[in-house]
Amino acid sequence: MDKTNIPNNPTKHRHFRMTEKDAGHLLRSPGKIAFLIAIGLTIILCLFFIVRGTDTDKDNSIVLPMDNSLSDNQVFLPNVDEYKKIVKEVVVNYLKEREIINESFACQKNVSEVVNKILNLTVPLELKVFHLNLVVLLDQDNQLCLTALGNKAAKEEAINKWQKLSDEYTWLK
Repeated sequence: MDKTNIPNNPTKHRHFRMTEKDAGHLLRSPGKIAFLIAIGLTIILCLFFIVRGTDTDKDNSIVLPMDNSLSDNQVFLPNVDEYKKIVKEVVVNYLKEREIINESFACQKNVSEVVNKILNLTVPLELKVFHLNLVVLLDQDNQLCLTALGNKAAKEEAINKWQKLSDEYTWLK
């Protein structure tokens, strides 16, 4: 007797072969047909976007400049003296303007302009900590502009922080 036809035989592996008769129930209801069409369209769209996304001739590719002024083994190091000169000029002008501004919007605009100038600089390695402290101090000034512009105690605290920074980095004076 052949044991492959017995359904409860755990030792024999039964292969399932789908026939038209077995798949026919999938095509009888409109909901199931719509579901199968949706799955097919999803697969087609996924394949389309995968193929389209791998095209390297599109405008989203990275374009390297043709100027080869630096060789592969050279690294651009910013000039420390030039950085100090620019920062000193920006900070001195900012502190002068800061003294006369009493309006929140003008204060924020002034801080924003200074932050943009400072963040656009290339920072020498040995002045990274200073640069970070400067940006944090400017952010605190911006918060002062928003919340406590008329508060004398908060303004004095900010002045003391600027004084501490200029004492630590004497080239700011």
